Amino acid sequence: MAEVVFVEVLDTHGKVFERYRLVDLPITIGRDYKNTIIIDDQTVSLLHLSIQKNEDGKLGVLDCVSENGTWHEERPIKSILVGNDLTLRLGESEVRIRTEDTVLPPTIPIDPARLLRPTLNKKLIFFALFLLNIGEAAFDGYWNSFAPKALPDILLTLAPILIGLPLWATIWGIIGRIFAGRALFFTHGSIGAIALLSLLLAIKLQHFIAFAFNAPELAKWLDLGLYGIGIGLTSYFHLRLASRLSPNLLKTVNGILIAMFWSVWLLGDYAFGLTSEGELDVDTTLLPPAARLTPEKSLEEFMLETETLGEDLPEERTPAVNLSQNNSASTK
Repeated sequence: MAEVVFVEVLDTHGKVFERYRLVDLPITIGRDYKNTIIIDDQTVSLLHLSIQKNEDGKLGVLDCVSENGTWHEERPIKSILVGNDLTLRLGESEVRIRTEDTVLPPTIPIDPARLLRPTLNKKLIFFALFLLNIGEAAFDGYWNSFAPKALPDILLTLAPILIGLPLWATIWGIIGRIFAGRALFFTHGSIGAIALLSLLLAIKLQHFIAFAFNAPELAKWLDLGLYGIGIGLTSYFHLRLASRLSPNLLKTVNGILIAMFWSVWLLGDYAFGLTSEGELDVDTTLLPPAARLTPEKSLEEFMLETETLGEDLPEERTPAVNLSQNNSASTK
């Protein structure tokens, strides 16, 4: 039975660009039209190499005195046995030689998140979340505006969403198209919209806790946890759709990302605390008094605390006034 040889021409990403099933030996590879396999690459010689059986009847590769050489694992070779799987570099091109005895890796189970039609890849879901974010941002712009006309403040609040959210979905769609073969624009847009809406709600929760319970430090630590987890989850779902990394590897990568975010947050908070008190800036004037769940300090308590402010200050002495001199000056 004739020896069957498979020659695969690989692209720059290591993917199979062309595959040849050959039976008749010897096989020649090069740029000339007389070869069995023609490679259109000027760094490949006219007759670059041949595949044939040696004196022992084993399948081998022989370099045909090519100008740029034949390389295997970054080393130039003159001849080498094929075995069942052999990858060679010819100039700037790569070829892989295999036989029928080559053992292939097992089939990879399909990831449901990478199906062609995932649940979130629907226009209706994306536009519903998009409008929900716009409504929330418009309400914030109106509520926080002190100007007679709130329209400029509303438009200023809407601008990052109207521009940023479609741009965010487009960027991830391009990344997914390059690395996973699918853009899934509406899926990435829905993930970004959910993350943005969660951020807006987290800010409101932060202000409520700081005001209602008079606990700005608790609100700050709660933000640290929520923001870190939110960034990790958002990047996890984006990368799961836009890459071919395994779910376990994605979990590790996003765990490292969350840890880095927390470290930068804590270091920045420490550096900020060196120059200021670092208190949480919460605008309590827009929150109703009914939202306060801890009693406010009475005026008497406030005045008692202010009495101690001047105890540590040095006493100022007023110069003595000579009343007799003042009286004589006035009679003149």
